[in-house]
Amino acid sequence: MKPFRVCLAAVAIVALAGCGSTQTAGGESTVENQNQSAEKSDVAPSEAAPTKTSDIVDSKSTKKESSKPKTPFAEHFGGPKANKADFHETLLYSNKEAYYFQTPSEVHYCMITAEEVGCMSHRFPADVPMVRAADGSNEKQPANAVRLPAGKKGEMFAVSDVAYYNHQGSTTVLEYGEVLAVKGFECTTNKDLGVICRKDSHGIQFSSKKHKEW
Repeated sequence: MKPFRVCLAAVAIVALAGCGSTQTAGGESTVENQNQSAEKSDVAPSEAAPTKTSDIVDSKSTKKESSKPKTPFAEHFGGPKANKADFHETLLYSNKEAYYFQTPSEVHYCMITAEEVGCMSHRFPADVPMVRAADGSNEKQPANAVRLPAGKKGEMFAVSDVAYYNHQGSTTVLEYGEVLAVKGFECTTNKDLGVICRKDSHGIQFSSKKHKEW
C-alpha cells in the first residue's frame, strides 16, 4: 500500500506543478498583453497631424503691395539729383533766392522760388485754356504761362511779361531725367513730357503737345 500511496502523491505533485505553471504562464501572458495595450495607447503617433489648408499662409499674400504713385508721373523723379548751385540766382530787385532752368530743347523755361514754380514756353500746346487776360481785364486770352503755387493746385494763366526768364545771366539746362529739388519743389525734364514739377500732392506737366495740372 505504501508504494501505491507514494505514487499517487507523486502524481498529484506533478499535476499541481503543471497547473501552477499554466496559470503562471497565462498570468504572465495576460499582464504582458495589458502592458502592451497600455504602451500602445500612451505612445503619441509617430506621424505629424495633417496640416489644414486653412493654416497654410501664402507667402505672396504677406508681401505688401507696391505703393502706388501719390502723384501723376511720380516714376519720373527717380533720376540723378542736379546740383542746385548751378541754377541759383539772387534776384536783384528783391534779394530773394531763385533757381532757373531750361529744357535741353531750349523751348521751356522755369523759375523756382520759395513761393512757386513758374514756367513759360516758346511753344505751348494748342489746347491751352482761355484765361483771364494778363492786364487784369475781363477779356479772355490763351494761357501763356503755368505755375505751381506752394500748397495749391497747379494752373495755367496769362502774364504780360517774361516773368520767369532769367534776366541776370544764362539759364542752366536741366538735362532729361535729372531732378532739381529746391525749396520743397522737385522738377525734372523729359523728352516727351517736357517739364514736370511737383510739391506734396500737387504738380504741373507741360510740353509742346500736352499739359496737366493737379
